[in-house]
Amino acid sequence: MANETLRLKRMETHQVFDAFWKRRGMSRTKGYQWLARQMGLPERLAHIGGFEMEQCQKVIDLCRKRRGGRSVMCEKSKCRHRAEGLCSCPPVRNREDNLLALLEHMAVNMTDVHWELDYTDLNRPEKRRLCRVGTCRVCGGVLCHEMDASDHLAGDGFLAAVYRHLYQVHHARGRDMTDAEFRRRFVELFHVQDRPAVRAWLERPENSDVRYMYRRGSGAADAGEPILEIPVYTIVRTGTDSDRGAFPWPSNGGQFPVPAEGQSGVEKKK
Repeated sequence: MANETLRLKRMETHQVFDAFWKRRGMSRTKGYQWLARQMGLPERLAHIGGFEMEQCQKVIDLCRKRRGGRSVMCEKSKCRHRAEGLCSCPPVRNREDNLLALLEHMAVNMTDVHWELDYTDLNRPEKRRLCRVGTCRVCGGVLCHEMDASDHLAGDGFLAAVYRHLYQVHHARGRDMTDAEFRRRFVELFHVQDRPAVRAWLERPENSDVRYMYRRGSGAADAGEPILEIPVYTIVRTGTDSDRGAFPWPSNGGQFPVPAEGQSGVEKKK
């Protein structure tokens, strides 16, 4: 599982990096020379095929930062935690000059980590905010790592993208959390009214393993396909009395988004 996850992470990193150097008009050789300088590595070691999870994530963050994408550390003027006092350590103050130092600081010194997601509607693309938030063990300030919230996606594609991003970052340093705990925390990211739908989404066979989520493209919202179809299980009660000629209409015994809840409903009504 760990090797497969790393392989998929390297594939994603290659896609981001290749698009980056091509967009900037570099050759492949120049691109890898740039990468070696940014990562502080000899050119012979600056190859994504030999990178670990954390190094892959650093490459992705570097490319997105240089192309004007999401900031790694939330800006003080925009971060909801600014009133609490953001981290004031040198790597944060000098993040524009040395992004690699900031990434290392956050990887080593962020404690008590939790996740935050701001959104309004699962089923349409929109501006969102996805962050890992923790406390700096050095100064006690807030470290807020803004991640790619896949604003262009909706429904199934959006949920799969958020799950992948959090899974990759969380496991980059071998953090200890069971899959059940990870999934529980994932569900709690969402609004209370959306959680039954998210739980049902996680129960689908294609979402039983994060590896399957890499195989889904980002076209659900763009291609006009159904983006978040959640099955609903209905208990139907019926009975007949042929001797008396009684054939009553079936009655609705309740609707449930999760099969286990439907089974519980059947037991209660027995």
